[in-house]
Amino acid sequence: MPSIAGTTIVQAKQAEDASVRAALTSDQCFGAGSMDPARDCTSATFPVLSPDPALAPQDQPDIYFTDPPCFTTGSTIVSCSFGDPDSPTRIALIGDSHAAQWQPALRALAEEHHWDLQLYLKTNCAFTEVERTEQYDACATWTAGVQKKLAAEKPMGLVITSFFAENLDLEVDKGAVSTAAAIAGFQSAWKPIVARGGTVLALRDTPHMTDGTTVCVATEGTSSSCDVARAAATARPDLQYDAAAGMDGALRTDLTDKFCTPDVCKAVIGGVAVHTDPYHMTKTYSKTLTGPLYDALRAAVHGHQVQPAIAAAFR
Repeated sequence: MPSIAGTTIVQAKQAEDASVRAALTSDQCFGAGSMDPARDCTSATFPVLSPDPALAPQDQPDIYFTDPPCFTTGSTIVSCSFGDPDSPTRIALIGDSHAAQWQPALRALAEEHHWDLQLYLKTNCAFTEVERTEQYDACATWTAGVQKKLAAEKPMGLVITSFFAENLDLEVDKGAVSTAAAIAGFQSAWKPIVARGGTVLALRDTPHMTDGTTVCVATEGTSSSCDVARAAATARPDLQYDAAAGMDGALRTDLTDKFCTPDVCKAVIGGVAVHTDPYHMTKTYSKTLTGPLYDALRAAVHGHQVQPAIAAAFR
């Protein structure tokens, strides 16, 4: 059993580190800020990593810990809203946990710009109408439910969607789903949104690290040995991202350069532990992507025919 004195010392050190971490968030080179070529971050140093690498697997979006949760594991349609519910700028985030990981950044944008942000999230499900293997039967029911919910509400101006691309790609590899059917399935799901005057934006899936990435950061810190070759981390195609290239009313954006240099995808960026596991980013890193995500959405929307409220939001 630890001594009272020892416990007090540990608690004092944890409080000190928490204070340091809070102060670091205002550094222009913190997190994704260090990937901005316009900023001189070559000499930036960070006395501690954020979050504590030992706790990185728990540094997930708050929506997982609400009561009730802001996502579903079944076929029940669960939705949550952030920002201004009376705003004419109506934006939805739809998908699985790979969509959910962008919620901290999107919530910050919704609150800053007074958007009406709606979330429709289900574990392991892409927003698609392609016929998949039996294990995804509940996803088809969920997608149909989301479609019904969207049709009953005031039209969304912009629907942002993302998913764990590897799941569907593995089905393609096994011959259970063809690439053409996968792409058609996404486009079929998007057509009702576009028909109501909305725009769909596919957000490319984030790079995939290794099973040992978070442990490596916890033990090795900022060592480059925790990084993964970009070619390996981005090897799997994102068929949803590909589908957006071939459909009117659909756009796409790719923030891979905020996770990777030309050669490697980083485990630590700007003093921030990037990953909770091989496939998801920490809430801390997501928050640092607030500005870059806005810029990426603005660039994607610019020059395309979108609802006036969406055009005004990204002017």
